[in-house]
Amino acid sequence: MAGSVSRSARPLTSSRSSPWPNLGNSLFRADATFCPENTADGFRLRSINLPDGYLRHYQAAGYVAAPGGARASDAQNSFDADVTLRAGPPLGI
Repeated sequence: MAGSVSRSARPLTSSRSSPWPNLGNSLFRADATFCPENTADGFRLRSINLPDGYLRHYQAAGYVAAPGGARASDAQNSFDADVTLRAGPPLGI
């Protein structure tokens, strides 16, 4: 969606990442910022606004998840594998 970003804001009912329009304020900018952290197997993206939150691919959707947290998307099972990204060659080349 043009002019929008995925935000790390976690409503009480969900941590699912979804597109939000740019509101132009400091909270929006912080919610939309993820910092890469190197790991032994690649890297992961940590939320600036939620220091315990990582961008996670879980059950075919994107979430901001905290390891061992209260939500289903925070489950420890395969957490490291789900939040770790690996750079590789482009597909189809």
